Amino acid sequence: MGGDGCSRTLSEVQDGSCAEYREWEQKKKAAYDIKLAVTMENHIYEIYEKPDNFLDLENATYKLAMEMKPHLSPRHFNAFKMLFVQNKSEEEVARYLGFKTNEKKRSAGYKQIKNLKKIFQEKAKQIIKEKDIL
Repeated sequence: MGGDGCSRTLSEVQDGSCAEYREWEQKKKAAYDIKLAVTMENHIYEIYEKPDNFLDLENATYKLAMEMKPHLSPRHFNAFKMLFVQNKSEEEVARYLGFKTNEKKRSAGYKQIKNLKKIFQEKAKQIIKEKDIL
């Protein structure tokens, strides 16, 4: 019928009472919603009033680093700063920590760096949640 209308339901509105619509809604609606272009004029509030429009990333990064310091050993804190504040490569951090590898075609300490990043991420999530840094 077009729009939200449906001739296959009793209410004549597209809803979950129609098996075809229910299947589409469960499997494909999310992808459709992502691709659907929406005019900005109907969503001014959502676009311009997002709290992340006013995020001071440098300040938040500094606060998080200072909150992480007591939770990490000095060596791990330096690794955290190198990875996430100074944007150093994993290889540079592995070199700083003295990691080596016996595997061919693998960077030194790739597994240890991966595990450290996971630990840092979990601690950071916990701190951000508790301290409301962002």
